[in-house]
Amino acid sequence: MYSEIINKKKDIIEVIKNGIEGINTPVSQTLGSHGKYVCLEYHPGKYKYTKDGVSIAQNVQLDNSAENSVTQSIVDASNATLSKIGDGTTTTVVLASALINSFIDRYEKSNINLREYTDAFTFCMDRINEMKKEEVNKISPTEDVIEKVATTSANGDKKLGKIIGDVYKKVGAEGHIKLDYNEKNVEMSIKYEEGYVIDEGFLAREFLSFPKLIEPLVLVTNKPIIDAQNFLDQIMSIAFEKERSLFVIASDYSKEVLSTIVKNLDKVVVVPIKAPEQGEAKDSYLEDIAKLSGCVFVDSNKDMEFSDIHNDELLGDMIKEVIIRTEETILVVNKDHKKYESHKLKINQHIDKLKSISNELENNEYALMFNNRRLAKFSGNVATIEFPVTTRTEMSYDYDRYDDAIKATKNALKNGVAIGGGKMYLHFSKELDKLIINEEFNKNLSEDFKNGMLDFSNSLHSVTKQSLINSGVDNIDNVFHKLYYDLTHEIGYDTITKEMVDFRKEGILESYLSSFTCLNNATSVAKKIMNTGSFIIKVPEII
Repeated sequence: MYSEIINKKKDIIEVIKNGIEGINTPVSQTLGSHGKYVCLEYHPGKYKYTKDGVSIAQNVQLDNSAENSVTQSIVDASNATLSKIGDGTTTTVVLASALINSFIDRYEKSNINLREYTDAFTFCMDRINEMKKEEVNKISPTEDVIEKVATTSANGDKKLGKIIGDVYKKVGAEGHIKLDYNEKNVEMSIKYEEGYVIDEGFLAREFLSFPKLIEPLVLVTNKPIIDAQNFLDQIMSIAFEKERSLFVIASDYSKEVLSTIVKNLDKVVVVPIKAPEQGEAKDSYLEDIAKLSGCVFVDSNKDMEFSDIHNDELLGDMIKEVIIRTEETILVVNKDHKKYESHKLKINQHIDKLKSISNELENNEYALMFNNRRLAKFSGNVATIEFPVTTRTEMSYDYDRYDDAIKATKNALKNGVAIGGGKMYLHFSKELDKLIINEEFNKNLSEDFKNGMLDFSNSLHSVTKQSLINSGVDNIDNVFHKLYYDLTHEIGYDTITKEMVDFRKEGILESYLSSFTCLNNATSVAKKIMNTGSFIIKVPEII
């Protein structure tokens, strides 16, 4: 094995070009309501058809390791988008590819001051962030609007959009929707349960093998758990004796405690997560979680110790299941528990207490907003949508589609609604173009900075253009010219009806956070790839 260094300009350009093409070609063709399927061989001889951008991206591996490094950098950016908003991976790939290809086209013709050029990208993102603040509250997330966001994310499926919209009316923005499939059902079914969503997920990769705990015992504390032997003797031993798994929420854990948990996973399954939030907010949320779980909140502010509390109160047993994910954890209350009725009475009393606190905080806007969110989370529900399937291929496709729609809808509820179909990017581009042609603004700017702004602005057209390509529009240049120059940013081309329509009225909407996050991650990875001066790859020696 020896190292090969690629550092000549023409060779670097070739590597980046091929790496971008390798990821953009299969992923971009899935964009929009007329996106094509991609057939993935996920095991030798086993295939699945999907339009899910992240599934496709994660399966792209190029033979050339230098080119593959470019491809995998784009995959990482799309994964970052997925991690934050649960959707938008295809859009991230399309935007990143457009930004990098614009740079390559210019770099092939002449040298570029990369600092000036990429500083323009940073400037554009800062301007767009300011625009975001102005735009984000222009469309209120009403029940009708939320249904339309779900429809857009479900590739125009109005029936599915209505189902998701109706479910979110019941569970609320702080609630959660789970997906499951049922080979016996012929109709979709929906089940509602009491639950709670914690904004923290897996603490370490060693616990990834335990994404769901059934009827676990629950420990809730704002103390750091430091003493491994004490935790083993006082807490883990109880779970072991009762033959139950254990779910733990604490402010922090020592390395020794985590090591002890991992070493004993074959004897007793313990999954720890960190407490959400900080300070008083953390204590308030933990109090709520303990109340829901049926245990005492072990509060360090009251000098409480594990040994001071009776075992039956120390570990709650009112949770039917805990679902742990990368960035969130879902608790579902056990309605079949013999103490459920008395437990429900305590829950209602706690809800009344939180409502009373809100009434007392009418003149304190921040405290009222926090308490109302706390009340919404505590009163929230968990819904399970079971969809019928007949084949594994159908199951995979439907799951991806439903999951995208659910995540996009939740983001819209929590972070605001924007015009969909790539129109927000055209709006951003038009606003940037006004600056580019403003002589007073650009008189002291370098040519490379101006070119960077121009290329950034033009790259924002890529989402709309790719959607038009995928929908089979004949005269793409004419349609795009009309969209960009002749119409307001709320008028767009409906690829289903093949007509210009008012996207706001027709409900072609999306989460605002989705638009911004896709562009932010695409810009970040594009700048990194543009500033790559060498590739060092390992080459096996031929014997």
